[in-house]
Amino acid sequence: MVDNRTDVPTLRPDRKESENQTLQFAQKMIDLSKALRYIPGHKHIVLFSSGVPYSIVYGNQSPYGISDLGNPGLRFKYEDMLRELSAANCTIYALDTQELTQILDRGTSMQGRYTLEKMAGATGGKYFGNINNYERHIEKIQDLTGCYYVLGYYVDDKWDGAYHKIKVEVSRPGCKVQAQKGYFNPKPFTEYSDLERTLHLVDLALSNEPLFQTPFRFPLAILPYSPDGKGNLCLAADIPVEKIRDLLSGKVEVIGVIFDEKENIVALKREERRKTEFPGENFSYVASFSLSPGLYKCRLVIRNLETGKGAVASATAVIPGQ
Repeated sequence: MVDNRTDVPTLRPDRKESENQTLQFAQKMIDLSKALRYIPGHKHIVLFSSGVPYSIVYGNQSPYGISDLGNPGLRFKYEDMLRELSAANCTIYALDTQELTQILDRGTSMQGRYTLEKMAGATGGKYFGNINNYERHIEKIQDLTGCYYVLGYYVDDKWDGAYHKIKVEVSRPGCKVQAQKGYFNPKPFTEYSDLERTLHLVDLALSNEPLFQTPFRFPLAILPYSPDGKGNLCLAADIPVEKIRDLLSGKVEVIGVIFDEKENIVALKREERRKTEFPGENFSYVASFSLSPGLYKCRLVIRNLETGKGAVASATAVIPGQ
């Protein structure tokens, strides 16, 4: 019997650790990008970093061809991060914190400069080397962010989550364009991750102009007691079903959520309902909460679990101290 198996070399511990750190960094930047989508306008991020070694993401190139393909999964995650940053209208200004002497001592494949350049270039930003000149770099960033053009154009309204590249060119000689490289179409609500659903909920509950929709708004009553005696605050609403009829196809969720003064979620009660559970002309909602003394923003959100469309009620409550 012949054993045709070959030993697969394992990654060195330091290589594995670098890959894990890069993966965590990319995922956190993706999460940040998704959150920043809900903040209108252009966002500028000044990133102080030594970058990710080029070989960790994209592999090594030898004189005889590619000797190391890198980590395909990590490369996909890194490219996804670049697309998410660009789509969130975030520009990265990368300041390389690696000292010049360290750069000279390390091979090209182990330098983070190239991944920082790629991050800055993909988002319409700029890379700055030699951290010792950081004051001059900051002045340059102030100049770049203080004066810019805004271009707009109509796009097809497709909810497929597809990514589209953008290229901006100018005809004036000697000019260099630094611009966003692409954008994502909105994707169906059913494909949202847990994080995206939470961000969508916060935007729907707190924003005067939520992204992608104009929700129906209805009154919310605040009672300084609980009918069941188990809390010190009660949310109550009586909603005309006819006004939210278009939300009631399939399943909906009814969410009572309380935010503190810093707009952190401190309490949340959620239940799912079907269209058949709204038989009358009005839908009555009551929920009790136990809260510490303080000022709170209270919201009642009704959200369709297939489309993400919602209706919102708002009120403010003060729980007095003892």
